[in-house]
Amino acid sequence: MSVPEEGRSYDQENVPIDLRKLFAAFQMAFSDHIKSKNFPVIVENPEEVKIVLADVEVSYMLATGAAIMPGVTPIVNPNEIPTWTFHEGMLASACRAAKQLHGEYDFAIGIAKKGLWSSFVFSKLGIPTRDAVVVRDGNWRRMFPMDEITTDAVEGKKILLLDNDAVTGRTISTVLDELNGVGARQVDVLLIHRYAHLESSFFKQIKDSLAPEQHIGKAKTGKHVIDTFSSLPAKIKRKMTLETDFRGRNKDLRELRRRLHV
Repeated sequence: MSVPEEGRSYDQENVPIDLRKLFAAFQMAFSDHIKSKNFPVIVENPEEVKIVLADVEVSYMLATGAAIMPGVTPIVNPNEIPTWTFHEGMLASACRAAKQLHGEYDFAIGIAKKGLWSSFVFSKLGIPTRDAVVVRDGNWRRMFPMDEITTDAVEGKKILLLDNDAVTGRTISTVLDELNGVGARQVDVLLIHRYAHLESSFFKQIKDSLAPEQHIGKAKTGKHVIDTFSSLPAKIKRKMTLETDFRGRNKDLRELRRRLHV
């Protein structure tokens, strides 16, 4: 197969005024949404080291250096939550996915950092969502909900996981194991990208953990292209991506415009 190239970003100077207004309103609402979240921090004292969820104001201050709390270290910087709003057609594709998948799942979980953008789009279009972050230290991984996710909310339910990609699949595997462990009926995945474009330095770090068929080749940019579907656990029956399964058009943005009053 030919090596897929990365999606293009909008030329900021040539974005139509109606899209520019929508993007501005969306980004402002997304920023406010992030500020409502709790983020995990590491708390160390002489007796123990533990991970707790901190108020977002505390997380912001720690991440920016505005506050110094001895023994407290942020794991996720709220200022570094990525957005795909300005990637050509991606917001429309996310809206299309939310519309077509509406009613198929009991709720969706956005996996931080990169799955929070999709989660927010889905929430604005009426799909129940929660968010979670996977904390890792070497081979140890654990899911920490950023919203309340109870056993009763998961047991017997059909859940959709939202993330950017799945280079090694370990993060999604961690969330899947935790959800299956409390009785989820079915867990599917919607990624933004099927093909991850990796810088050579990062590719060298993780290439031994990849299956040979995952490495598609090098793009024109020099980045290594990985098919992330091969990394997803076999227990996941339905694997989807915005870029391959939901090609959005401007008309798919209508409901989002209405809800954002643009």
